[in-house]
Amino acid sequence: MTDHDQLFKELLSTFFMEFLDLFLPELAKNIDPGSIRLCGNHSKVL
Repeated sequence: MTDHDQLFKELLSTFFMEFLDLFLPELAKNIDPGSIRLCGNHSKVL
């Protein structure tokens, strides 16, 4: 059986900035991609 939750987390972590650009473009403009650190099962913006 496919673990959809894990697949979604993988996609989101891989394409996080693209996700922000698509759904929250104003927020994406203010985030430095280098400031994003993935922490285990959670993502954190520093």
